[in-house]
Amino acid sequence: MRKLLPGLALILAMSGCGGDDDDSGGSLTDATPSGSDAAPQADASVLVDAADSNYGVQIIRPSCAPNDEASVRILLGSLADGDPCAVDESLPSVDLQIWAREIEAPANFSFAPGEALGAGAFCPGGGQPCRAADTGEVQFDSFEDGAGAVGTWTLFEEDAGTSGEFTATWCEPDPPEPCG
Repeated sequence: MRKLLPGLALILAMSGCGGDDDDSGGSLTDATPSGSDAAPQADASVLVDAADSNYGVQIIRPSCAPNDEASVRILLGSLADGDPCAVDESLPSVDLQIWAREIEAPANFSFAPGEALGAGAFCPGGGQPCRAADTGEVQFDSFEDGAGAVGTWTLFEEDAGTSGEFTATWCEPDPPEPCG
C-alpha cells in the first residue's frame, strides 16, 4: 500500500475528505481503513479520496512548456486573490502541466523525470511548500481548446501518491503568458 504524503494527508483530513467506500473508485484506495465515510485521522498511512469535489476552482489555461512551446496547465484549488486564472498555493491545490496544446481526447499523458510531456505538483497549504511529483498521469476524457476539459489525474512522490478528477473551465490570462 502506498503512503499519502504526510502534509497532504493532514490537510485533507482537516478538510473532512474521506473515502467514498461505494466501490466506484476515484482514488488510490476506495475507503478509509474503518470502511466508513467519516473523515480519516491525520495518519500518513491513510490514503484519502482527492476527488474533484475537494477543489472549488478547477481551471485549464494556456501556458508555456520549458522549451517555450504552447501548452496547457490545469489548476485545482481555491481562487487566488486578484487573478481569476490562478489558484492560491497557500491552500491545498494541484498544478498539472501538459506540455502540448494539440490534445485530441480521449488522451493520456504520463510524465516522469527525463520525459518532456508534463509535470505536476501538489501544495498542501498551511505554509508548507508545494511539492513536485516524481511521476504522474493526466487522462483527458474530453478537451476543447478555449472551452474546458474533463478527466482524471494521479501524482506520485517517492512511494506516496494522490489522485482525483477534474472538470476544468477554460481561463484566458490577461495579460497572456508569453511563449517563445
